[in-house]
Order: sequence, then C-alpha cells, then structure tokens
Amino acid sequence: MAEGNVKGLEKQPKRDEESDRDAASRTAPNQVSTVLVQGVLTTPRPLCVEGDGARNWRTWRQMWDAYATVSRIYEQSDEYQLATFIMCLGEAGVEVYNALSFNNEADRRSLAAVLSKMEQHFIGTMNVTYERFVFRTRTQGQGETFEQYLLALRTLVKTCNFQAMSEDIIRDQIVCGITKKFLRKSLLERKDLSLSVCIDICRAAERSTQQSKVMRGHEEVHAMRQSVRRTSMPQAKPKASKKTCGYCGQQHAKGKCPAYGHECTARGKKNQYAGVC
Repeated sequence: MAEGNVKGLEKQPKRDEESDRDAASRTAPNQVSTVLVQGVLTTPRPLCVEGDGARNWRTWRQMWDAYATVSRIYEQSDEYQLATFIMCLGEAGVEVYNALSFNNEADRRSLAAVLSKMEQHFIGTMNVTYERFVFRTRTQGQGETFEQYLLALRTLVKTCNFQAMSEDIIRDQIVCGITKKFLRKSLLERKDLSLSVCIDICRAAERSTQQSKVMRGHEEVHAMRQSVRRTSMPQAKPKASKKTCGYCGQQHAKGKCPAYGHECTARGKKNQYAGVC
C-alpha cells in the first residue's frame, strides 16, 4: 500500500506539469505579445509644443496612431489607453492636456475626447491663404537635396486645401523653386510634364551631379598620387658640360690638362701645345 502511495506521488508532479503547460498555452499569446511590445517597440518621442505646433502635432499624432495600432492599445481599458497616451505625451504635452477644458469628467478620461480636444488646440481654424503663401514661397535651400525639398513640399501642401490639384501644384513649385537653372530650363521645355516625370528628371540630374563629383574626386586623387610618385623618384643629376681646353685642345677634368708642363714650340708659351697656340 505504501509502495502504491509512493508511485502515486511520483506521478503527481507529472500531472501538475501538464496542467501548468496547458495553462501556459492558454495565456502565452497575450504574454508574448506584451513582451514583444516592450522589447521591440518604442514609444513616440515626447510632443514638442514649441515652434510650429500644428505640424508637430500632426507628426506626433501619426506616430501615436501607429504605436497604438501595433501595441494594440485600443484593445485595453479606457483607463489604460489614457494612461499610455499621457505617458507618451511628455511633460510639455501633459501641461497642454491639463489645461484643456472638458464638458464633464467622463470626457476627460476618454482618449477619443482627449484626442479631439488636442486636435482643436493645436490646429484650430486654419488660415488657408497663409498656408498657401508659405507653400508658394518655399524654394529649395542652399545645400538642400531634392528629396528633402520634395518632402517639404508634400508636407506643406497638405494644409493648402488644393485637393485634386495637389500634384500639379507640387510640380509647378518644383519647377519654380529648384536651384539649378539648367534643370528648370529642361523641365520647362517638356510638354505635358507630369509630377512623376518631373521627379524622375530631378532625381536623375542630382544623381548624375553626385556621380560626377565622385569621379572628379577619384581623378584628383589619381593625379595627386602620380605627382607624389614622380617627386619621390630619385632624379638623375645633370652631367656637367665639358668645354674644350684652350691649352691642349681637348676636354678633360679641371686640373687634368695634359699640356701642363709642356712648352709651345711655335711661340715658346708654357703649359700649352703648339696646335692651339
């Protein structure tokens, strides 16, 4: 009997392990999801309320929506959603939230109501005329790449309410705002210029300019190396030109005249041959 009890006790841990495994299989998906969110995802950077508040809010809101979707924030309770939102806002953003006025306490604790109020606070009533003025006066800056300029135009056009004309407006502003005059001339010569073709031409021109700079740099380096190689090579000393000696009529080293010690038989001059006398 005692032996049977011992065998029963030996089998008991196995049943406990199986039950724990079953429980883990039921709860594992949620736990793994939470771990992945905490380990891989990062919260949006704190909201910047200085400068262009409307633009800062739009960018931050886009980052928040993406984060909330991937981390499944909206599947949690209202309290959890709002707490996560406040945590992501940062100190400056929380001060804006605290200053907002709500109809009741329920709205203050509702993330949907809070997002609506934040939207009104930062964007409010938009001055379309001013937004279009900013867009129309935006030109490519010194040292600014075409991709940076294009991104700026795409961002600015969103608040101009051009609607279906947006692509044509961006194309026109590229033609008017690019810094390279030869490129503007090339774009103006094309009939039925679309935005996509305009972008391709500008990208190709910028790419060719960059490639030319790289090739020019390689050529300069090669020329410099050749110059260094030439200057580092030992230079042959020029041979001293030998003059015909006026005493012996020959060419010889200094002080080695063979006529030295002889006497000219024609005029009796010392140290000189008669043939050159």
